[in-house]
Amino acid sequence: MKPQSIQQRTINSIATLFDRDEMLFRINASERAITHWLAYYMVRRFSGWDVDCEYNRDGHDHKKLVKDLEPLRESEEDSVYPDIIVHHRTKRFQPHNLLVIEVKKTTNTTSRDIDLTKLRIFTTDYHRRSMNYHYQLGLFLEVGAWPTKPSHGVLMATGIWFGEGQQLDADQQVLCTKSFDYRREER
Repeated sequence: MKPQSIQQRTINSIATLFDRDEMLFRINASERAITHWLAYYMVRRFSGWDVDCEYNRDGHDHKKLVKDLEPLRESEEDSVYPDIIVHHRTKRFQPHNLLVIEVKKTTNTTSRDIDLTKLRIFTTDYHRRSMNYHYQLGLFLEVGAWPTKPSHGVLMATGIWFGEGQQLDADQQVLCTKSFDYRREER
């Protein structure tokens, strides 16, 4: 699948999330709740692919990443659980690993550096038994809601795309926005 198609399908899924589940942002729901619904909306746009949250397998093995990019010993690897992946279950490497997404809410104050490093590694063609995932694309996705007036706000998703172990854009890009009214009734 072409990178532009992967990106557009993902952005369309984010727009659907904003349209259908705005309340998750208004009530400050957890990142896991948000990633679950985003993955749910991605399923129909990635027909023929598996879309999973917090999936920790590489084929039949545990998915692992190294703690840093230095030459490593086996004991320096950690199991990892990407927030969302689009892949073929039980298959390994490209072309079976399409997209890996790490999500952060804007209210989450933890460093983004760990997620950015994981995305570089996940999209790199390492020739190590425990690290060769080589996802076609990675996305660091930051989502949140901001008030713009006493009764109104805006939902915004910004992102950094990764490919071949590199950040594809110089800066974080706005992927999707949606205005909302705090006074609107809950469904």
